[in-house]
Amino acid sequence: MDRIRVFLALDLPDEPRKEISRAFMPLIKKYPSIKWVPEENYHITLVFLGEVLPQFIESIEKPLERVSGKYRPFTLALDGWGTFPPGRNLFNVLWVGVEHDDSLIQFQRELARITGVFDRKPYKPHITVARNGKPKVSIRESIRIEPVRFVVKEVTLFQSILRREGARYRAIRRFALGDVE
Repeated sequence: MDRIRVFLALDLPDEPRKEISRAFMPLIKKYPSIKWVPEENYHITLVFLGEVLPQFIESIEKPLERVSGKYRPFTLALDGWGTFPPGRNLFNVLWVGVEHDDSLIQFQRELARITGVFDRKPYKPHITVARNGKPKVSIRESIRIEPVRFVVKEVTLFQSILRREGARYRAIRRFALGDVE
């Protein structure tokens, strides 16, 4: 049976997507050799599961539904930008930060426990905007990102379909977060 490449993420509403695109548009035009993430692919990864069998997805659906229902929708805001590795001009990943509270970190930990996927690095919610190829490009411009606030009401299980022109994401299943009182 074929494996599929999947991850759990918070999908973004239009307003933060448009703000990120607006903020980075001058750089997208100036640095075409950088692999810029298309606006429709912006998301906040919670857990990257990698290549899994469809049976694995079936086995975690009920636990994911239960845990998602325990958490209220997340109110988040765009919060500056940075790079991985941090503070380096010759970066691998360019990202936009996300202002959040501890409940998002707790939620991510529960999802990692359910899926059995743990990362040694502490979880840092962010939206990947670009990946720096080779040769690496150094960005020294100032980028102003408005702190757009937004609410996320569900977690999405995405399939990542790798293509030469870049990844395409397809929502497999959405899990609603708990009701607002």
